[in-house]
Amino acid sequence: MANLKQIRKRIGSVKSTQKITRAMKLVAAARLRRAQENITRLRPYAVKTMDVLSSVAARISSEEAPHPLLEKRKIESVLLVVLTSDRGLAGAFNANIEKMAYRRWKELEAEGKDVKFAVIGRKGRDFLQRRGANIVREITGVFEDPTLEKAGEIARAIADDYVAQDLDACYLIYNEFKSAISQQVVVESLLPIVPRELDPEEQGEFIYEPNEKALLETLLPLYL
Repeated sequence: MANLKQIRKRIGSVKSTQKITRAMKLVAAARLRRAQENITRLRPYAVKTMDVLSSVAARISSEEAPHPLLEKRKIESVLLVVLTSDRGLAGAFNANIEKMAYRRWKELEAEGKDVKFAVIGRKGRDFLQRRGANIVREITGVFEDPTLEKAGEIARAIADDYVAQDLDACYLIYNEFKSAISQQVVVESLLPIVPRELDPEEQGEFIYEPNEKALLETLLPLYL
């Protein structure tokens, strides 16, 4: 049985640990708040980019060849981009994505598709490697300082594969942020990019400079 000195020493140790964890909690809360603010600011921009893209795409003549990123092909080869964290201790955050990625993989294989993976994050990579998945691209260490440039590098690599017809469709599997305690696993079609249907009232009359095709050349990679 512990004597009084040992009990006091243990109490002191717990109090010291409390100070450390309290500081860690404050740092984590500040980082979470910044991330939430970034998401809130970015969403209207992404939505408006798609609106402009859809408006421009609607005005491209049906006789003209579509931009390569809009081209729909018979789906034989599929790339699944799986977005997980690099570290664990995140509850079901990674497990839910891994389960969805595995389920989608097997569904596509049952349909006779060739399935490849681009994995962002160590947890997803380790999970898929253990199951013998065909991982053609792996990216780790992006979450310490996520930037538009890093997102652009990943998007350009995927777009180049699509333009080269090394894949016919691409899906992104990730946790969509709802709140600090709620995320929803989403399987989102990434390529080909599908502009949304516009209502007649939304279309209006615009003059595009230099022209619609030149704008698509800029907007499509930016949106991706």
